[in-house]
Amino acid sequence: MTLIHHSTRSPDTHHPSRRRLSVVLMGVSFSTGNLGVSALADGAISGILESAPHAAVTIMGEGDSTVTFEHDGRTVGVPVQPVGYGKRLWRPNHLIYAYVTGLLARCLPRGRWRSGLMRKNPLLRVLEESDVVGDFSGGDSFSDIYGRKRVILQCVKKSLVFLADKDLVLLPQTIGPFTSRLGRKVARLVLRRSKRIYTRDVEGLDRARELAGDELEGRLFFAPDAGMLVRPREPEDGAFHETLPATDGKRILVGMNVSGLLYTGGYTGSNDFGLKSDYGKLCSEIAGTLLEDDNVSLVLVPHVITSGGWKFEDDLAACEKVRDSLPPTQRERTILLSGDLTVRETKYVIGRCSFFIGSRMHACIAALSQGVPAVGVAYSPKFRGVFETLEVEGNVADPRASSKEEIVEQVMDAFVRRGETAEILRRTAPAAAARAMSVFEDLLRDASDDER
Repeated sequence: MTLIHHSTRSPDTHHPSRRRLSVVLMGVSFSTGNLGVSALADGAISGILESAPHAAVTIMGEGDSTVTFEHDGRTVGVPVQPVGYGKRLWRPNHLIYAYVTGLLARCLPRGRWRSGLMRKNPLLRVLEESDVVGDFSGGDSFSDIYGRKRVILQCVKKSLVFLADKDLVLLPQTIGPFTSRLGRKVARLVLRRSKRIYTRDVEGLDRARELAGDELEGRLFFAPDAGMLVRPREPEDGAFHETLPATDGKRILVGMNVSGLLYTGGYTGSNDFGLKSDYGKLCSEIAGTLLEDDNVSLVLVPHVITSGGWKFEDDLAACEKVRDSLPPTQRERTILLSGDLTVRETKYVIGRCSFFIGSRMHACIAALSQGVPAVGVAYSPKFRGVFETLEVEGNVADPRASSKEEIVEQVMDAFVRRGETAEILRRTAPAAAARAMSVFEDLLRDASDDER
């Protein structure tokens, strides 16, 4: 399975005298259709290979094959150890099966019997053989705002690391919020057991301290999102460029991401996130207002492509509806990206824009990290924290607190001020990327020291 591009080169080999550090990444995947989760995987692997070129990386999550990853002109194979869910509890790679196996193994004395039982389970074996285990929780799933089931599954998965007697590092992510007693309790247990905790927003530091108190002293840090480290890649199809207008002194290319999740009203379809106005109409209003300027062309950028039971989350369908809602003269200047671009190719397209609006946070990060002024149409606190990292928190529009008219006005004001925002990002984006990289440098240096 090739995620970046096809290559005839062999996967990376290492110096025979050097033992490769084994790094397991949890809470990321290239197989979900969510480019935000792919951005975390891509950025993390890039950071790891930049810090320790000979490290062996394994993804423990969705997918069932080896990802072919390109970094600095070489091709690296990244195995995927799938985690099973659902009703077939007897599968060895099922999360619950592995958890029960781990509990049984911990009842045995340390030694051959315990190790033998652990190594018979594919999930526990991968963890036992690792030097570093880092978990992203999908970026924002270490929270109960998506329901109790998700936070419980998150905590069970993290517990596998503890059962395997390994240290868990929570890589830069949103910590919380936790609104239920159960959510707070299980989160507190995980935080207190974790070796290091990185939150990608400053507010997350306070939320973590409220949960676990002084026990986190020396283990809790702020770091920017790993999506900052994704390297844009020009799409291989040369014809692709013919669909994008050239950006010059007159032509202005504006990118816009429309969230399928918000468009359909959330997981239940009943305005789960408490928006004050109809999200679809809001997006159409923003697009139409921007296109009133004849020099503006609009590219609609889906960032989550789903099917089947998760079709309600599909950004491509939502983008199509927004495009179709525009009058014919505006549709002529509206481009809809297909859903088959990789996370790197999508970031490349976003980087071609002069201004961006998005409701998927990693679509906004793809813009901001390249110095493209962006407005986040937010549905959770995670947006403000990430934008604050780059000193552009004023560009977060909250449809839970503001009316449609207020948000359109805020977007248009940011559009007018895009030059000022670009100046800020020229200074803050490189610094944020360097700080994001330092997480992996520290992580791999510590692991190397432990090996000595």
